[in-house]
Amino acid sequence: MSSKDPPTRASTDRSAAVSNKKGNNTHYTHTHKNEELKKRFWRKRSQRALVLASAVARLQVDLTRYGIDGTYQLQTTDGSLWLQSGPLGLHTDQGWLSTDADSNSGGVLTLANSQNVSGCDRLGCYWAIVNTWQHNNVPVVETAIAAYPQREGLYGFETIYLTPVTNASTGNNADPSTCFPSFQLHSGRAPDLNLLYQHHIFGNVVRQQGLGNLSSDVEGGVPLVLYEDPTTAQAPGAPITDVAVLSPFNHLKVAIHSTTSSHAPNTFCGGLNGMTLEIPINTSIKFLLATHTEGLHAGLQTWGDALLLQGNKTRSADAQDVTATALSAWTDNGAYYYYWMDQSHSYQQTLIDYADYHRKVNLPVQSYQLDSWWYYKYLEFDGGLERWEPRPQVFPGGIEAVQVGVRKPLTLHNRWWSSHNVYQEKFQFATQGLGAIPIGSVDEVAALFGYIMRNHSAWGLAVYEQDWLTNQFKMMDVAKSNLTVAWNWLAGMAQAASARHVRVQYCMPLPSDFLASTQFPAVTQIRVSNDYASDPYNQWKIGAPSLFAWAMGLRPFKDVFRTTTFEPLNFDLAPEYNPEMQAAVATLSTGPVAIGDMINMTNITIVNRTMMANGTILSPNRPATSLEVSFTTHAPAGEVWAAPAGPNITAPQQLVVFVGDLLTAFELELGMLRDLEASGQFLVQHWTPALNAAPLHFNASQSLRLPANHLNSTDHVGFDLYVITPYPAGGIAVLGEVGKYVPLSARRFVEVQAYATGATAHMVGTAGEILRVAAWIHGRVIVQECIVAQDDQIVSVVFSAQGGQCD
Repeated sequence: MSSKDPPTRASTDRSAAVSNKKGNNTHYTHTHKNEELKKRFWRKRSQRALVLASAVARLQVDLTRYGIDGTYQLQTTDGSLWLQSGPLGLHTDQGWLSTDADSNSGGVLTLANSQNVSGCDRLGCYWAIVNTWQHNNVPVVETAIAAYPQREGLYGFETIYLTPVTNASTGNNADPSTCFPSFQLHSGRAPDLNLLYQHHIFGNVVRQQGLGNLSSDVEGGVPLVLYEDPTTAQAPGAPITDVAVLSPFNHLKVAIHSTTSSHAPNTFCGGLNGMTLEIPINTSIKFLLATHTEGLHAGLQTWGDALLLQGNKTRSADAQDVTATALSAWTDNGAYYYYWMDQSHSYQQTLIDYADYHRKVNLPVQSYQLDSWWYYKYLEFDGGLERWEPRPQVFPGGIEAVQVGVRKPLTLHNRWWSSHNVYQEKFQFATQGLGAIPIGSVDEVAALFGYIMRNHSAWGLAVYEQDWLTNQFKMMDVAKSNLTVAWNWLAGMAQAASARHVRVQYCMPLPSDFLASTQFPAVTQIRVSNDYASDPYNQWKIGAPSLFAWAMGLRPFKDVFRTTTFEPLNFDLAPEYNPEMQAAVATLSTGPVAIGDMINMTNITIVNRTMMANGTILSPNRPATSLEVSFTTHAPAGEVWAAPAGPNITAPQQLVVFVGDLLTAFELELGMLRDLEASGQFLVQHWTPALNAAPLHFNASQSLRLPANHLNSTDHVGFDLYVITPYPAGGIAVLGEVGKYVPLSARRFVEVQAYATGATAHMVGTAGEILRVAAWIHGRVIVQECIVAQDDQIVSVVFSAQGGQCD
């Protein structure tokens, strides 16, 4: 099914289908030739049996009675009931219509017809049951549940309106106007299941117990992860197994999860938010459910894979995006040059001097970010966008003059639309108070964004940063009451960016923005932290939201940081007491590593630990994310994350473990690290720049004690890195590059081979770069230096019992 499908299709198609049903009691006749209908989700006629069991996931949707009375269950294959279906509900012009005669409804929906169907869509081939529901003998709505046998554990739920609704609103955002799927809050395991979901801005992750405790409205509750906590005092490392992940699958900006439905108390509902007004005939509302037996990471990845496949988007890193793969310098909130310039120069000259300083000290900054200080805003500091063009007092020569001096790609910031923006003369907007939002088709909105990006080439625009996403959505009632306005706003933005080979970063996103990004290949980065200036001693805690961001194909960004504790003259800045930790977190995020120091104040030693000599960030294979045990009752009392690294993506050759602000010691067990072979033998080093600490042995019977590192301070944060490397039978292990937060980054190491008598590492670098590679050789750390003769040359180092040698 396609999240990009228009909300309706020609009413003549539906009329034909309804007419057919009346005459033949089937969805479509065997002779129906409409190709659009044949491609619709769960629509192709079949007389075969519906099979919904999964071999990969113990959880399955039981539809034994769905075609009889509309009920269904989420249960394990051994019969343990997790969720029992609740009533179907539909808020119409006449009030609620419901399958529950005792609910707060104005009419009862009865089952008129049930059909087994099959077909194929972008996700693969499926089997489904489609039910037609009627009120007073008039077909009103269809609901369908489908499974994908080739994608075991994947299910879809769809509602299709057979009659239009002009006012579906319940008057409350959190009280959805539709209820399918629905589940009873007090049946089965619903009161006991653990919940994990994003809520509010920056992908904030909430963990609760009991489905009834879900915090749900247009600000979050999606995606919803359900699981059981297997840990006990005797088995604190017991792995999470069965997981279910549920989310909207279309109308991603206006569909919600809710436990406050006015149509059926004590019911979980998936549906359109309660401010939605008009719902045209044939409108389709879709939800996706993914189940898995191997825990949170695997469940979220399976769910995310389906969303990304639907959006024709990949999770693989974009090697061409220098704003994320190479060192950058930023001027946003918390950076030295945020609304602050050299008092003897203009902002234009300050930025050119900034770039000249970086070149002078051989600091290979490859892109720069310009924040909201450069363009026209209504009411200036506190207002929305008036005109996205440089103010002459800031850039006398325009951004073109800045580009001539900086000579690097730019990330350019934008705010929400002001009701006083100058573009209303050319393009359609809806306005409310001091806010505005473009309206019209995706192409029309794309034309607006294309117009403001028309100078992208001369400006060197590489990334369009859309900030204040939450304000833009929440301040505009039409964004919530209309099915397409918010979607077309984001889709038009992405379409215009793609046409100009510009990437998009989301900032201040709601969970619905995370979801929507899966359908836009142009959106590659997302902020997962509050502003650096707002709380530099806590905003770095991004392990949990990074788990969700990566599942949805996004590089999480921790925001800018400064590398020196005290930087003079700008008195708005709080001291940065933890620059090493900030740099490590940024490197492990896989998002931009964005420094924001004053000229002449960058700690180059710290910055060098993040990158190659040409500025390429030595990042892990995927973002560092919270361990699954962090979401159980036996979670560590602090931040413990892990990130795999090494040239072998499918079987990582190293794991970097980040430990931050840990209040009490924690026993890390091998089973808590799903990236590592459960029966493997490993070496663990406490990271130091020299990478020379004697490693400890780590395996299924030998845990690793992580000492507490909380500093009992309001501004200093303790952190540690641990490097876990497989220990081959031959006794020689390549530990990685000395002085780097990710010693075995795949950006440096193209291949690592271990064999009975030694090991070989093949690396890439830039001309003149000195590579210092460490290995554990029969009880001692050996470091071998190799010099790169020319750019992109493959340099090899061979380790044996006698030591190391460059080859």
